[in-house]
Amino acid sequence: MSISSSQEVFVADADADKATLESTSRSWVALMPMVLVALAVLINLWVLRSERLVVTAVNDQSVHRLFVEWARSHWMNGSIPFDGWFPNLSLGYAAFHHYQVLPHIITGAVATVIGTNRAMAWTNYLGMALWPICIYLTVRIFGFSRVTGGITAMLAPLISSVTLYGFEAGSYAWRGNGMWSQLWGMWLLPITLALTWRAISQGRRYALAAVFLALTFSCHFLTGTMAVLGMGVWVLLVPREIPRRIGRACLVGIGGIAGASWLLLPVASNSAWGLSSQYNGDTYFFNSHGRSQVFSWLIHGKLFDYAQDGGTRWPLLTVFLGIGIVLAITRFTRDERMRALLSYFALGFLMFSGKDTVGWLTSRLPGSDQLLLHRFHNMVQISGLLLAGVAASWLAQGLWSWLKQSKAYTGATSTESSSSEMRARLARNFALASMTTTLVVVISVAMLVSAWQERDTYMSGNGTWVNAQIVADGGPGKDFAALVDTARSSGGRIYAGSLSAGSPYKILYAATYMALAHDDAEGIGFTLRTLSLSGDAEVKFNDKNLNHYDLFNVRSIILPSGVLPDVSLNAVQIQSLGAWTLWSVRTTGYLRVVDTGPAIVADQKTLGVATTDFLLGDAGANGLVPLIAYAGKASGPPTRFDGVAQSTPPGVVTVQFGRPDNGVFGGRVNLSRPGVVMLKASFDPRWQATVDGEQVETQMLAPSFVGVPVPAGQHTIEFKYQSFKWTWVLVLFGALALIALAIVPRRLEQRRGTSAT
Repeated sequence: MSISSSQEVFVADADADKATLESTSRSWVALMPMVLVALAVLINLWVLRSERLVVTAVNDQSVHRLFVEWARSHWMNGSIPFDGWFPNLSLGYAAFHHYQVLPHIITGAVATVIGTNRAMAWTNYLGMALWPICIYLTVRIFGFSRVTGGITAMLAPLISSVTLYGFEAGSYAWRGNGMWSQLWGMWLLPITLALTWRAISQGRRYALAAVFLALTFSCHFLTGTMAVLGMGVWVLLVPREIPRRIGRACLVGIGGIAGASWLLLPVASNSAWGLSSQYNGDTYFFNSHGRSQVFSWLIHGKLFDYAQDGGTRWPLLTVFLGIGIVLAITRFTRDERMRALLSYFALGFLMFSGKDTVGWLTSRLPGSDQLLLHRFHNMVQISGLLLAGVAASWLAQGLWSWLKQSKAYTGATSTESSSSEMRARLARNFALASMTTTLVVVISVAMLVSAWQERDTYMSGNGTWVNAQIVADGGPGKDFAALVDTARSSGGRIYAGSLSAGSPYKILYAATYMALAHDDAEGIGFTLRTLSLSGDAEVKFNDKNLNHYDLFNVRSIILPSGVLPDVSLNAVQIQSLGAWTLWSVRTTGYLRVVDTGPAIVADQKTLGVATTDFLLGDAGANGLVPLIAYAGKASGPPTRFDGVAQSTPPGVVTVQFGRPDNGVFGGRVNLSRPGVVMLKASFDPRWQATVDGEQVETQMLAPSFVGVPVPAGQHTIEFKYQSFKWTWVLVLFGALALIALAIVPRRLEQRRGTSAT
C-alpha cells in the first residue's frame, strides 16, 4: 500500500481511525480511547490518593502554601492580590511583583471557601491525577487519532526520571520536590504547544493559542519560555513557508505577551532587583548535567522509566520512544507533526544537556542568569511522551490490522476451490499473525504492569510517610505550632534551625524551618527560596552571633527541649510545651537608627559576596552600616565619610509599629544628630518612606536593607511598600488585544475571500 500524504502516514491517524470505526459495529472500538483515558485517571486517583491529605510539607510546596495563604488573606480583606509585600521568607520580598503568581491568586480565591491547606492538597492531587486528560486533548489538537490519544494518555502517568524535576509525580508529590507551580505549567505546556503549532502551521485560531501562551507564562515563566521555543521550531518546519509562519508566530507571540503583560511588565521592569545568588551560580540548576550524562540517562531509561525506590522496571516508555524516533525519521519529510515532535525533542535534549552544549546561545538570551537549564528536561519528556504514544498506537493498530486482514483473507479463500497446500499456507500466515500479535500484547502489558507497579510502590511509600507525618503533626507538631503563635504575638522573626546550616531539628520528616512556613510564621532559615536581595545574607545568619539576632530582628528561637540556644546567656526561656521550648532574644525591633559609612559597590550577582565582610564582622553592632551603591547607581551620602563608628548612635527609636503583611512599618525617633533610620527588611525600589509626612528618597543599606536619612530632632517615620498601580490597565489591555486577535484575522480572511469571488 502506498502512502501519499501525512494523513495516511499512520493507521493511527484520524482518517484511518474513522475508517476503522465505520468498518465495524462494535461500540467498544469507539469507546476504547475514552476507556483508556478514564482508566489512567482512575488508577491515578487511587495511586495518588495520599496527596489529598492535609499534612506539613517537606519540600518547596510549603513556600507555595505561604503564597496561597497570603493571597487568601488579601481576598478575604477585599483586595485582589496582584502585588504587595510578602514578609514570611527571605527577610521580606515583593513576591507577587516578581514571581509567577496566577496559580497562587486563583488557589487563594478557592481557599477563601475551603481553606488554604485543602486548596493546596486538592489542586496538587487533581492536577496530577487528571493529567491524562490534558495529554489526550493535546494529541487530538495535533491531529492524531482518538486511539493515539487514549494510548498516550495511558502512558502519561508512568513517566519517572532520575532527576525528579520533570513532568512526573516525583516533582509534585509530598516525598518529592513540591514544585506546585510547575504542575500548572505541566497542564498548559502540552496544549499550548499543540495550539501554537496549529496556528502557525495552518493559520487557525490565533487567539486561542495566544490565550494559552499567556496563561502558560502567567503560571510558570520557564514553561512559557519552553512554549516560545516550540513556536520557533514550528516556524522552521516548512522552509518555503517561513515568511508566512513568522507572521503567524508574531501574531500569537504578541497576543500571548499582551495577555500576560499584567505580570510580565512588572517583572521585567524590576528584574535588576532580584538576586542572582552566589550559591546557585555554578551548579546543575543553571549548568544542567552535561550532554554525556543526559545521553547516558536517555539510553539507559533513566529519563522516562527510572525505578525510584531501587526496584526493577521495564523500560516501556524508552522502548516506545525509540520506535517513535525511528518512525519520525522515516516520515520526516512527509508528516509535519512528526517533524515537529522530533525537532522539539532534539531542541529539548540540547537545552537539557546544559551550558557545555548551548552555553554560547543561552548566554546571549535575556535573563540567561536565571535560566534553569536542568528544567528543560520537561521539553524532552513531553515531546518524548507524544512520540512514544504515537509509536505505541502505530504498533497496536498495525498488528490489529494485520491480524484482521490475515483472518479475513484466510476466511475468504478457504471457501474457494483452492488446493490444500494454499489453505495450509494461509492458515500458517494467520497463526503467525496471531502469535506475533499475542506476543507483542503480552510483552507490552507486562511492561505496562511493571511500570504501574513501580509507580504504585513509590506512591505507597509516599502514603505511609504522609500518614506518619499527620500523626506527628497532631502531636509534637501541634505543640510547635502553639509556640509559634506565642512567638508571633511578640513580633519579630522566628528562628528554628536553618536549611543552609543543615538543621537536624525535625517534626518527624518535616524540618522545623518548613514547619514555620506551614504555620504562617515570619521565619528565618528556610533559605534561597526566593530572589529576594536578602537571600545570600540570610544564608550567612549565624545563630552563635548575638549581633545577627538584632540585625535580622530575630526575637524568638524554638528548639527541642533540653537544647540551649548558642546565645543562651542573652536568651530568656519563655515556655516549654511537649518536645519544644521557646526562647526570646532582645532586639531593637524592625527599626533602628544608625550611622552610614562609605558605600559598598554591588549588583545582583555580587551583592552576597560584597557584604560578606560586613556580616562576618560586627554586623553593625557598633552603629555603623555601609551604604550600597547598587547596579551602577550612586548611593546616598554617608553620615560618616571616614567610616569610623561613633561611641553613641545618632538616636533611638522611641515607638515603633509594623504591619508586615501590608508592607507598612513606622514609628517615632529622637536623633541628637543626623542619621539614618534602617528598616530591617529587604530593599526594593518600591519602598516609599516619609519623614513627618514628607516623602524622602530611600537608601540601600548593608546587607540588603532599606534606610531613610533623618535630621536631628524628633520625627515620625513610615515605610510603605507601594504596589504596582497599573495592573488593571494591563489586564484590560491584554483582554482587548486577545479579542482583537480573535476578530481581526478572521475579518481580513473573509474580505480576501469576498475579493477573490
